Amino acid sequence: MVIGSTSAVPVVRPVPHLAAAPYRCRGSRGGVGVILIHGLTASPTEVRPIADHLERRAGGVTLSCPLLPGHGTTFEDLRHTAAEAWQRAILDETDRLAETCGSICVLGVSMGAILAAQAALNDPRVQSLIMLAPVFGLRRGRSFALRALRLMTPYMKKSRRSLANLRAKNLVSYDRYPIDAVMRLLQLARTTRVRLGELTIPTLLAAGRRDRYVPWSMFGQLRRTLDPGLVEFLECPSSGHILPHEPDAPR
Repeated sequence: MVIGSTSAVPVVRPVPHLAAAPYRCRGSRGGVGVILIHGLTASPTEVRPIADHLERRAGGVTLSCPLLPGHGTTFEDLRHTAAEAWQRAILDETDRLAETCGSICVLGVSMGAILAAQAALNDPRVQSLIMLAPVFGLRRGRSFALRALRLMTPYMKKSRRSLANLRAKNLVSYDRYPIDAVMRLLQLARTTRVRLGELTIPTLLAAGRRDRYVPWSMFGQLRRTLDPGLVEFLECPSSGHILPHEPDAPR
């Protein structure tokens, strides 16, 4: 050992899983660009059905399904990823699409919907917004469990039912939630929700009646708060939380 050495120790970042890779499709120059954002612990596989649909049915659209920082690698990586890194990733994608696209739509699922709303509120280049099952709050039992578990463990394992659902739909996702990451998400959701009244662009808000994570009352509150002339509300009666993979997905 060399006493007093100032050599920097290289930081080794986890390598993303191949199945969690970002997906991009270049469309017509000057056309519409769509950024599709996955949820917490998930990957672009979560939004890929919508991207595939747009690629088939809306020729010329530029598509971008980024892999958010801390995802597709290890749950330990996600635990130590700041919310600002997620926001920066969406800003970078917006910068990239703005170089060739005439307008930009941002679509997100779950946590991705919160990040999409943030982008719509902060970036005038975003001209339309789609929020699918946004996590502006959790069911009361889940919120209490998180606060209690945080005192004992850094992670909350997903239920067997949830894991079976992920496998059945071929979704690449972690098998547990880093509780610190969930708390960062909820804080981001709180600061975003109070600003939703500032939205000035066409917006679609969709929610599943069978969502086991977000209370249906939350969507009722948003429906009463947001301008019905600007926001279209879509109820999905047969669907749970991951709307692109649920029975009402074709709607």
